[in-house]
Amino acid sequence: MDWFCFILISTVLSGINSFLFKGTAIKKINKFYISAAYAYVQFGLTFLLFLFTKPNFSNLAITIVFAIIISIGFYLRLICDLKAFEYIPTNILLPVSSLNVLVVVMFGYFFLNEKIKLLQFIGIFILLISVILINRQAKKKSNNIDSIMNLKKGLLFGFLGIIPSSAANIFNKLAVTYVDMKLLSTCVLFFIVIISSTIYFTKYKEEHRSLTKEHKKEVLKYSCIIGVFAFVAYIAYLNSLRIGPLSLIMAISVSSIIITVLLSAWKYKEELNWARMVYILFAVAGVALIRI
Repeated sequence: MDWFCFILISTVLSGINSFLFKGTAIKKINKFYISAAYAYVQFGLTFLLFLFTKPNFSNLAITIVFAIIISIGFYLRLICDLKAFEYIPTNILLPVSSLNVLVVVMFGYFFLNEKIKLLQFIGIFILLISVILINRQAKKKSNNIDSIMNLKKGLLFGFLGIIPSSAANIFNKLAVTYVDMKLLSTCVLFFIVIISSTIYFTKYKEEHRSLTKEHKKEVLKYSCIIGVFAFVAYIAYLNSLRIGPLSLIMAISVSSIIITVLLSAWKYKEELNWARMVYILFAVAGVALIRI
C-alpha cells in the first residue's frame, strides 16, 4: 500500500471522528473528558500492537523527546482552539486553523527538499481554498461577532494554534524517519493520556464526581468508537509520513472536513446547499491533482 492510500484512510477516519465529536457536543459531553477517555482506548490498542511486534529500542531517548514534543503540540493546539471558540464562531476559526497546512507544505518544500509538480501545487491551492470555503459556509447564519475586540482575541488564539499544530506534524515526519514507528506511537499516546487526564481531573474533578451512570455510558460508547478509529487513523498517518512527502500528505489531510460535512448533512440534517457541494467537488479535484 502506498502513502496516498494510507493518508486517504487516515483522512476518512479523521472526518468520521470529527462527526462523532459533534455528537458528543450535542449530548453535552465535556470535551476534555471525551478526549481523555478515547485517548485511553487509543493508547491501549497501540500498546497491544507494541507488545505483539518487535519495536526497535535503539533510539529510545530520542523517541521519548519526539513523543513529548508531538503530544504537547497536539494539546497546545487544542487549548488554543478552545480558547478561540470563546470569541469567534467555527466558520471563522476553521479557515484560520487550516492555514497550518501552508506552513507544513513550505517546510517540506524548502527544508526536506520534497519535489512537488506544478499540478500538485495547483491541487494543494484548490484543496485549501475549497476547505476554507466549506468551513466558511458551515455556520454562516451564526456569524455574529459581538465586538472587534472579540474578533481580534479569537484570531490571535487561532493563529497561535497554527504554531504547535505545524510543529506536531513536522516532528511526526522527522520522528518516523529516525525512530521506530510503533515505539513512537506508543510513547506519543502515553503522554497524551497523561496530559489529557491531568487537565480533565485538575479542572473538572468535582464535575466528574457528579456525573450520572448514563452520562458515563455515553462517554464509554463514544470513546470506544472514536478510540478505535483514531488508532487506525494515526497508524495510517504515520505510515503515510514514513514513505510519502509531508507537504502532500498534510494537504490531503485537511479534506477530512468533507466527510464530516456529508455525515452531518445526513444525520443532523445540516444544510448542504449547492455552493457547498461545488466546494466539495473542487476539494476532491484538488486531491486528484495531488495524486498525479
